[in-house]
Amino acid sequence: MELRQLRYFIAVAEELHFARAAARVGIEQSPLSKAITEMERHLGVRLFVRTRRSTQLTFAGETLLPDARRIMAHVDQAQRNLKAAASGRRGRLRIAICDGLAHPRIAKLLAHSRGEAPEVDIQVMHNALPVQLGQLYSGLLDVAFSLSPRDDQQLQSVPLWRDAAVLVMRPDNSLSAETNVGQIDVGTGRLFLLGEHPAGTAEPIEEWLLSVEHRPESIEYVASIELLLTLIAAGYGVGLISLAQAETMRRPDLIMRPLSIRGATITTFLIRRREDPSSAVARFTELAQKSA
Repeated sequence: MELRQLRYFIAVAEELHFARAAARVGIEQSPLSKAITEMERHLGVRLFVRTRRSTQLTFAGETLLPDARRIMAHVDQAQRNLKAAASGRRGRLRIAICDGLAHPRIAKLLAHSRGEAPEVDIQVMHNALPVQLGQLYSGLLDVAFSLSPRDDQQLQSVPLWRDAAVLVMRPDNSLSAETNVGQIDVGTGRLFLLGEHPAGTAEPIEEWLLSVEHRPESIEYVASIELLLTLIAAGYGVGLISLAQAETMRRPDLIMRPLSIRGATITTFLIRRREDPSSAVARFTELAQKSA
């Protein structure tokens, strides 16, 4: 099986249309169809069910697709590494920031890291936490920043910044009259928090929130700060964000109040593989801990 066949397969699997897939990979439809047929013959399975009106993946095709994407991602990364080495760079650091995490300190840390190690090729991307974790496990990512920790035999979470928690609400909320909010009373509404957690794992509720008297029973996690603010502005409840995030936003339809609750903080975590031999990862983790 050739790499070009895998690339063609991914294009057809994602487009589910041979003409569009052919245009996407830059070849005619006939050689694309022939390459897929040869691939199916070599593997001994049908990857697509093709009719005059539609193209659909078979179960075998659905099974192959994530592996094909992973293989091509590794190949593309290897090519980028070679280009970086050819341009004089030594080492590589792939960093992901989760949805909803707009932290000024991350920008300062990245700038500091570039200044400390200009020879390291730093690549920054923006992914949801489940995607980040999958890439960390597979070696396609080196470091992730998240509001939700993840600790197991392969991954470890390093707590970095603990910022004061701020309550976000509509101006007509009864809590808006308070200078410092001492009780999170949401009435019939919900309390929204930023964060994600993979299926089957515990919700990443902050420890201080667990001990709050009259803690809201309805707590909902959302992946993006945009969705959190939209739900609050629509009257579905109130939300908690960090002071660092609050300082980056201006919303005339929302107001923010600090909390007078002991220990009310929101933690940003750095997630990495436990057994990572990369000196670039070790140095970056050390810089991150110093910044905390």
